[in-house]
Amino acid sequence: MSNPDEYIAELRRENTIAKREETNPGRSFESGLKCGKALTAAEASWQIWLKNCGMYPSALVELNSMLSSPEVRNTFVALHLEGCSLNRILRVVFDLRALAKLELPRNNIKTIPPEIGRLTRLTVLDLSKNQLEEVAPEFAALQSLETCHLFGNRLSNFPFQALGEMPQLKTLNLAGNYLDPSRESKETQTIMRNVCLSAWQQFLPQKITPSLYIGGVLSTADPEVLHRLNIRRVVSIGEQPIKRLPEIEYRFYGFSDSPEVDPSPFFEGCSKFIYVGISQGRSVLVHCKAGFSRAATMVCAYLMIYLQVSLDEALDMVTSVRTPAKPNSGFVKALRQLETDLNQTP
Repeated sequence: MSNPDEYIAELRRENTIAKREETNPGRSFESGLKCGKALTAAEASWQIWLKNCGMYPSALVELNSMLSSPEVRNTFVALHLEGCSLNRILRVVFDLRALAKLELPRNNIKTIPPEIGRLTRLTVLDLSKNQLEEVAPEFAALQSLETCHLFGNRLSNFPFQALGEMPQLKTLNLAGNYLDPSRESKETQTIMRNVCLSAWQQFLPQKITPSLYIGGVLSTADPEVLHRLNIRRVVSIGEQPIKRLPEIEYRFYGFSDSPEVDPSPFFEGCSKFIYVGISQGRSVLVHCKAGFSRAATMVCAYLMIYLQVSLDEALDMVTSVRTPAKPNSGFVKALRQLETDLNQTP
């Protein structure tokens, strides 16, 4: 919005919309509520869309009062409160038994409390870019949930086993948290794979060995995540160098993901760079654009040279963590030749 003090309040009843967009949020929201209250006499499904009202507590007080009304509460289906400086989910929300969509992005909410389990008709939950540190086990009671966005928070633990009890869940975005799916059991990872593993594969480094990680270019972007994982060396493979972060040592290899390219000239130097970093007690991240072909190739080369595993074993180590990883045919040919050369070395 052009004016940072401006905010929008929107109430919808079937095809009737009451909307105000002004620099005076008190008057705007009050006008919207009056219109809304006049419409609640008839049966209706209600929605509220409210953005950037954090500087105006009176707006949230009015909202809380409205949601407490039985005539609204029993037919309320969607609530969007974005950038409203909420420190917790409003308690009145848990009494909205017909609520199907709850979107509270860009607030300061720290926990999903046990009361969330009362929202059994919820199909969409968006708590992205908050300060979430905890998700109550009652999250599993959301049997109707289809889409859940929790990216950009501070979660280090998550009730992954609950996913097996949520048959409708199709999308769960947990990227940009402090979670490591490789620590979970194989059974849990199988459950996760259909709903959320792809998010990690794009945004978070994934652990191959205790000190070796693989990822796409997006996995290099968050310095807090890299610091937490003790990643102090990065092998960057791509068409051009990425933006570098302080206190991290980089090694860049510029080649494309083409079967016509021979990556073997880089195997020894890259593997040594990884080995030295790990020997110094650092973790190392190997990345390319998607983290599927070039990065997987260089990781396999390191595993074969320094851990003395076969190519098939190296590929298994990578794909068990990063399912879509697959070096192109030309890279596989180069790795096969590396395997032959290593087997011939006394």
